Amino acid sequence: MIEIDFGKYPLYEELTGMLQSIHQEYHNLTKLYSIGKTLDGRDLWTMELTNQETGPGEEKPGVWIDGNTHSSEPTGTNVCLKTIWYLVSNYGKDEQVTEIMDNRVVYVLPRVNPDGAEIFLTKPYHYTSGGVPNPDFKDGEGHYEEDVNGNGKSAFMRILDPNGDYKISKKDPRLMIKREPEDSLEENGPFYKVLREGLFLKWKPGKEITMAPRMFLGGSNRNFPAYWAPGGLPLGGSGPFPLWEREPRAISDFWASHPNLSEMHTYHTSGGLILREANAHPDSWFQEVGCEEDLAVYKVLGAIGEELTEYPCISIYDEFTFEDDRPFRRGCATSFFYEHLGAFVFSTELWDWPWMIGLPHFRERGGVDFDWAKLSEDEQLNEL
Repeated sequence: MIEIDFGKYPLYEELTGMLQSIHQEYHNLTKLYSIGKTLDGRDLWTMELTNQETGPGEEKPGVWIDGNTHSSEPTGTNVCLKTIWYLVSNYGKDEQVTEIMDNRVVYVLPRVNPDGAEIFLTKPYHYTSGGVPNPDFKDGEGHYEEDVNGNGKSAFMRILDPNGDYKISKKDPRLMIKREPEDSLEENGPFYKVLREGLFLKWKPGKEITMAPRMFLGGSNRNFPAYWAPGGLPLGGSGPFPLWEREPRAISDFWASHPNLSEMHTYHTSGGLILREANAHPDSWFQEVGCEEDLAVYKVLGAIGEELTEYPCISIYDEFTFEDDRPFRRGCATSFFYEHLGAFVFSTELWDWPWMIGLPHFRERGGVDFDWAKLSEDEQLNEL
């Protein structure tokens, strides 16, 4: 069996090699094909898992699994790889795995967003979205994120400014804390502006600091047709029209050509949660539209997930929509595949251990990254 380091995030070429090696070793249990190409020409490698001797996959009930929809959430890729490895390596040894592979088909797309993930894993940028270059960036002006000193990290810069919002902590000079309204320059200064490490487009001395347009567009999970709206409120990234991005379009086309599919598991980060429908409605909606049996299925399957993972299974709208005016997420995969295509959809938010050890801002790529304005001085010290 091919050796896979599940603790390392693979780059695209490494991921391709892993999938090809698994297919070569287990060609009777797998098919490997590309369901589309990204803007940069990377294949959306999808592995079909079933015992081909008991019938073709398209004639069996199917489950779809994917990961790494958002470029900065590569943990999902590794969970998908582990799922593939577990199914093929335990066929004929584990009764449940053997039953699944003989009588079902599992389709796994380990990396929904190869272009964005490649940037995220090779550059220190925090906002790589779908990896689609933003045409407005080069003509824009203002501050943008960049690794100025070439150390492979994007930290923060403090810029001396008598009108700045921050001052240096007396407990640890690495920390910046908000200045108080009564602080004076003479007694409490100096003061600073705090920005991501970066550069400026069309810098003009003395001009107010503004933010440049983002370097990259897309991000896939606001570009599906269900409840699509410009901007994809509340988190943005919807694109100019539904299925504008190549990746969600390829996945949607695949589903349209595979009516045997009835369930989706999509892996995201972070927090340690299993999210279920409805995304756009409270649970009372299921009763109102005559789909109370669907809610019952969601709760039964969710309870199994809770037992296996110890993650709570919660309603996206009722328990994962935090804004006071309830602006539900638009253009999301969960709504589209459930409400439009009739599949049961679960979105698992991996990466819970930072919360378990009291470091909620420790990131998948390594290091602690937090918003100075949202944490107290003592909270910052605890995370460092």
